[in-house]
Amino acid sequence: MSKYLIMIALSVTMLSCSSSRVYEEFAELPQGWAVADRQHFIVPTAEWEEEYSLTTQFRVSLSYPYSNLYYELSVISRSKDTLYQALEEAIFFDQKSGKPLGSGIGDLFHIEHSIRPSIAIEETDTVNIVLTQYMRVDTLVGLDRIGVRINRLVD
Repeated sequence: MSKYLIMIALSVTMLSCSSSRVYEEFAELPQGWAVADRQHFIVPTAEWEEEYSLTTQFRVSLSYPYSNLYYELSVISRSKDTLYQALEEAIFFDQKSGKPLGSGIGDLFHIEHSIRPSIAIEETDTVNIVLTQYMRVDTLVGLDRIGVRINRLVD
């Protein structure tokens, strides 16, 4: 019986490894995130043929002084066309209990913020994803790192 459980667990693990992830990258923020410090994520040239989901990721400390984060997300093509731009809000702590909404150990936890259901990129191009914090403080402390993940939408 335990052999079958191990086989099922391995199968699920192998299937999850064959994900639709196209790109994932993180930027470390050891001194905080200054308002003038835009984080650039350069997605290498690819054959963009489908729609993709875009997720921002944050590793946050319990010492983060706010319950949320306002940030601007821009997706820009190599030809400088803006493919997407919006002010986004990521919620880090439950408003009633104050507990972190993500998963983690100790005083660090991981939060994922799904940007929109899909983004269409219709060219063979390098894409620049830019994140800028909009929290009205010069340097935002309590964020350990931020990242971006792009997944191919599968039917």
